[in-house]
Formats: sequence, structure tokens, C-alpha cells
Amino acid sequence: MSGNNTQAAIRDAFIQLYKEKSPNRITVDMICRKSYISRSTFYKHYQNVNAVMSEIEHEVENEMLRIYQDYNYINFLETDPDLPTPNFIEMFRCILRYKDFFLCAYSDHGNYSYYARSKKNISENIRKSITSNSSSAENIDIICDICSEYIITCCKMIIKYEDRLSVRGMAIEVKKQIVDFVNNADIYIG
Repeated sequence: MSGNNTQAAIRDAFIQLYKEKSPNRITVDMICRKSYISRSTFYKHYQNVNAVMSEIEHEVENEMLRIYQDYNYINFLETDPDLPTPNFIEMFRCILRYKDFFLCAYSDHGNYSYYARSKKNISENIRKSITSNSSSAENIDIICDICSEYIITCCKMIIKYEDRLSVRGMAIEVKKQIVDFVNNADIYIG
């Protein structure tokens, strides 16, 4: 097996195990058995199990950050809510490309720190989109918190119902919800 194939086998084995248990319960021996490699082969590629998980998380985070950074936030609220937002479409496509990873990371036994980082990144990007359209910092905080949680829920739905939900349709729905929430923020703050 070449180096790249071995690394892919190790990562695949990690993800398969991650579907069943939390990352801190996955051992090098488990990965080796699942990927049909020796411990010495594992250690040629990774220092430990955390290094495998970190590499996968880093790869996914880099792709998500690229999607966010390439997006122009200036006219988010002014454009037609029935038009999908390109970064939402790309984000949902990325979710589907890494479906098995997200299925694990967003599960009950997933890595909470990754979930928290995802929510923080999404929240920061919503903040960029709405800052000039809301009158109070409290409004913005509430909007960002609720909308980022909603987007993660949508990501979970995309994974679960990918055969029935369109990425474009979900992107439009997310945009409508955020625009509606921003425009009616005073309802939510007493």
C-alpha cells in the first residue's frame, strides 16, 4: 500500500470507528485492525489517534474557511431572499463531501470542541452579513447564536435526508430564515 493509500485507509478506519464511539475511546489497535495494517505502519504516518482526527478536522475546516472567505457579504440582506446564497450552497455541498465525518462530529458522541468551533465560524460569518443592518449588539448576538444553531441543524438534515432535500432549496430556506430573523429581531428582545 502506498503512503497516500495507507493514510486514506487509516482515516477511513477512524471514521468507521467514530460512527460507533467517541474519539477518546478509539485506540491505535482498533484502527490497525480495521485498516489491516500493523502498529508500526500506523506510526509511520501518525503520532497517535488525535493526530488522525486533527488532520481530518483541519482539512474540513480549511475548506469551510475558504468557502466563507471567498464570499462577498456586503449585499446579503439586500438581495432577493429567494435567491440562494452561494456560500450556503457551497457549505452544504462540503457537508455532503465529508458526510461521514460530519455525521460523527455532530452526533451525541461527537467531538464537542469541533461542534463549538463550527458554530463559532458560522456565527462570525453571519455577523459579517448582518452587522450594518441591526441596531444593537444584543440583537446581533442573539441572531448569530440562533441562526448558527439553525444552520447546523440544517447541515444535519442535509446529511440525513440528502436523497430528499436539495442543497439549493436548503440554502434558500436558510437565507430566508436569517433575513426574516434580522428584520424582526425586535420581536425576540424584550
